[in-house]
Amino acid sequence: MSNTEKKVLIVYGTRSGSTKEIAQEMRNYFHDLQIEAQIHNVAKLDSFEQLEFREFDGVLLGSGIRVGKWTKDMRKLIEVNQALLKEIDIPLGLFVSCGMASFPDTKEKAVENNIKSLIKEYALSPSTFEAFGGVYDFSKSSELGFFTKFMLKKVVQAENRDDVIDLDGRTDLRDWDNIKAFVQKFSSFLEE
Repeated sequence: MSNTEKKVLIVYGTRSGSTKEIAQEMRNYFHDLQIEAQIHNVAKLDSFEQLEFREFDGVLLGSGIRVGKWTKDMRKLIEVNQALLKEIDIPLGLFVSCGMASFPDTKEKAVENNIKSLIKEYALSPSTFEAFGGVYDFSKSSELGFFTKFMLKKVVQAENRDDVIDLDGRTDLRDWDNIKAFVQKFSSFLEE
């Protein structure tokens, strides 16, 4: 089967749009590899059961992380489809976008807290998984509320990250080369 006949499903949960942008870029990277990729925002699904995972050669599930949690809708999608995700014989990939993954000294903790814990909780067996850095947006146009901005600024300052993160603007710490490498790695599982 040639790559042009391969289809990947990417379902993501996002709060501020950063994970949506990652999913869109993943779709572009798959396209470059001549693999069709469909993306869905889990919050816009009519039903958590509506996705036909078996119609795809691989499934990627991802979420933005805030306060150490996947979006509520992504957790519900995984919970509702837990048995199916365990029984389908296609590659499954998991990814998150979070601030903790933005820095080498906390990236492994991001993977442990946000992916490995989810894998254990739902007894999943992904082919691969990855944690990507996030976007810190303290600008006036940010969708974050006052309290969330205030608390996040305190965390940034406590972790001495304010020399890297603009506490009045937007700082994008996503590593697009790492995201592209993740797509390439996941696509290799489609060949097996």
